[in-house]
Amino acid sequence: MSAAGADLAAANTGAGKVRVAFDEAALARWMAAHVEGFAGPMVVEQFNGGQSNPTYRLTTPAARYVLRRKPPGPLLKGAHDVLREALVQQALYPTDVPVARIFAVCEDESVIGSAFYVMDMVEGRVFWDAAFSQVPKDQRAACFDEMNRVIAALHSVDHVAVGLGDYGRPGNYFARQIGLSVGLLANRPQTKHLPIHRFHFGRLVTEIEFELRQSRLLPGFGLSGVLDGQPRQFLLAHMHEKVDDL
Repeated sequence: MSAAGADLAAANTGAGKVRVAFDEAALARWMAAHVEGFAGPMVVEQFNGGQSNPTYRLTTPAARYVLRRKPPGPLLKGAHDVLREALVQQALYPTDVPVARIFAVCEDESVIGSAFYVMDMVEGRVFWDAAFSQVPKDQRAACFDEMNRVIAALHSVDHVAVGLGDYGRPGNYFARQIGLSVGLLANRPQTKHLPIHRFHFGRLVTEIEFELRQSRLLPGFGLSGVLDGQPRQFLLAHMHEKVDDL
């Protein structure tokens, strides 16, 4: 792994000190009432790195959970909508798309200060270097095959059948996404000169998780945008190009 990749991995790996605090006792009371099988005491740690929505590891004597919440304070309209994430994950859970099981969703901001949901904690590997330098070269193709398998499974989901018929805006997906991405990149010094496909692929790789010893994708989160048009085709194009570069 490059020095930059190692620094990125170090900054984003693991969970520790809670940086965005909340009332942990209130959360424990809420979980006791809404999460089947929950029993304290509970240790709260916040995952390190670049989640736009604060994400926490909740550890009890019998189980581990992950909590995703909106950031506290004023937000742009429609931004950081973890309830959309939860909606999509719950709809996809019975399908072949690997998503974590959601135990409960809370819209009541009085509990910890913002909306949140609690899901299963799944252990796995995240490759922070988009070149997959941490993976032996003869094993990389299997990782890309698995990424394509999951995107194909996502593309095969009948969104109406799983209860997402009224989710998102249909049509004009590419024009909206490319226009938004170009505008965002143009205003970020660290990415303004980076080809847009490289930027997106780098983000994609760091937002997926593989099994500890196999090249199989694990349940994840952050799927709130997957059905707003046809993003699967967009991501497939990035992955095919990346494979050609190896």
